[in-house]
Amino acid sequence: MTDEQRVPAEYAFLLILRAEGRNISNSEMDELYHVRLVSPNYEKLNADGLVFTDKEKKPYRHRITEKGLAALRRPLPAEAGPGEERGAGAKRARGETKQLYWAAAVAQQRYIQNLRIDRDGAEPVDEEPVDLEGRVRETYAKLAGRAGAWVDLAALRPFFREVPKDELDKVLVHMLDASEVELEPDPLRGRVGPAQQEAAVRVNGEDRHKLAIGRP
Repeated sequence: MTDEQRVPAEYAFLLILRAEGRNISNSEMDELYHVRLVSPNYEKLNADGLVFTDKEKKPYRHRITEKGLAALRRPLPAEAGPGEERGAGAKRARGETKQLYWAAAVAQQRYIQNLRIDRDGAEPVDEEPVDLEGRVRETYAKLAGRAGAWVDLAALRPFFREVPKDELDKVLVHMLDASEVELEPDPLRGRVGPAQQEAAVRVNGEDRHKLAIGRP
């Protein structure tokens, strides 16, 4: 879908998710902005790769992707996209749309305020795509202390809270192409707890819980 075909409501949700800069559940979004990202909007945003939605359990959790951030950096067309539906329920729909656009305005205000805080206390925020593999290697080195040591993915993932799990999983699996990278299951399966299980990455139908990079 092109930018011109995207409806204003989809941009509104992108603004909200950019302002949050993290995974946010529908319940929390409702509490903060009095709106929820539901079908068909989240499905279209997912299909276009602009938003990642964790649907493993309810409430669903949403996060803007790098592609979504890039869409907001592009100039928007002056003319709005397709209009909202009309007919039965149109009055209620207009009320929901009004709240959504107000929520987007609030989110944009928060985003700008956060940028000002960042500029006052640090370097300007850089929204360019991050080298995730480089970050994984750097974080691993800090946790492992030496090359080839095994590090639990449960210890690694907290350093990537802003990255959707499936995106980080893809990077970890891709890293297996390098001969010095290994992902293995915990040898003591009986001691694998909920945190380790949740942090695991699926490789060839098997959960892998530990990462090693380099040779001892």
